[in-house]
Amino acid sequence: MVDDLLSYVLPEFEEGRQEGRQEGRRALLRQLALQEFGPKGLAELSPVLDQPSDPDRDGALARAIIECETVAELVARSRKL
Repeated sequence: MVDDLLSYVLPEFEEGRQEGRQEGRRALLRQLALQEFGPKGLAELSPVLDQPSDPDRDGALARAIIECETVAELVARSRKL
């Protein structure tokens, strides 16, 4: 009975952990974009930042936010990720 419960609960728990991590990465990317490009730039970048992602893409986006000079440059670079 305990095994049945665990087999049901553990996958749900792990899925919740993954979603929490992804939300945390998105929040960090938003803060970084706000710092680099201001509120208007963040608004322009929302479609890019709201796309489904994974840790590798999020890391590449963070580097791009730091390295790109303009929002347009960042959007163009994000299309290659």
